[in-house]
Formats: sequence, structure tokens, C-alpha cells
Amino acid sequence: MPHVGEPFSECEVEITPYVCQLTGKLSAEVWEVGGDHPTGIIRIDQDWYVKVNFELEGLLLHHLCGRLCFALHIECMGAGPELTLLTKYVELDPCGDGKYQVELPVDAGVIDAAECGQVCCLVVTVTSFDPCDNPGHIAAYCEGPCIMFAAATHS
Repeated sequence: MPHVGEPFSECEVEITPYVCQLTGKLSAEVWEVGGDHPTGIIRIDQDWYVKVNFELEGLLLHHLCGRLCFALHIECMGAGPELTLLTKYVELDPCGDGKYQVELPVDAGVIDAAECGQVCCLVVTVTSFDPCDNPGHIAAYCEGPCIMFAAATHS
């Protein structure tokens, strides 16, 4: 037994092993503003958005804090652009159910008329940052759908 003023002795530590610590699912759909179903053709003179569903499951779910960065990228086939259209940050909710639904809006005119008729793939990425803004341990990537941009038709 230690005497007063003596340091504690070294003790054993028990750590519960986790079978499935954390898993996730990521999906996305392209929508026209006011549209009633997903679309594969986007008019460049109209607003549109991507609906993102991100779901985390596992025993570590309620230990996550910080924020998620949702980003929308475009990769056109051939000589078209490869760029990041926008990013949106969402706070992680350690008391929540692990389900995040985010809309990534794209304003009319962001895509140049030169890209019309070209097939492009949209890519959604999700990355996490801890409360100090250091990169976290979550990284997700969802490719698709392929879309095509069209110019406005005048009648």
C-alpha cells in the first residue's frame, strides 16, 4: 500500500473491444428547383441542386464531434471542366441518429454554355473536421450520376 506522498502504482486498464466501430452510407440525386423527380439534364439558365443523404452507424457514433464538409464536384468527359462547385459545412450531432440530409444548391449560370451537350459526372465528397478544425477520420466519396447540361430553348 502506498504511503502518503508516494505516487500511485501502475494499474491495469480495460478497453472494451468494438466489433463494428463506425460505418456509413452516402447517396446523392440531382434535382431541378421545383422538379418533382431526379433529372439527368440540367438547363444552365435554371437553378438546380443535389440532395445528399449521409448516414453513420456504429458504437462510435455518439462520440463524434466537430463538423462535416459536404462538397460537390463536377468532372466532364473530354476537355470539359473539373471543378468544385460548392462546399457546405454541417455540425456533427453526437446525440443524433447519425443521419444527415443536405441540399447543395447550384445557381443558374455557374455552368458555361460551352459545356452544353457534354456528359459530366457529379461527385459528392464528405470529410470530417474535429472541433479544432483538424482533418478528422471520416472520408466518403460518391460518384454519379452522369448528367448533361443544356442551353435554354427559345420559342
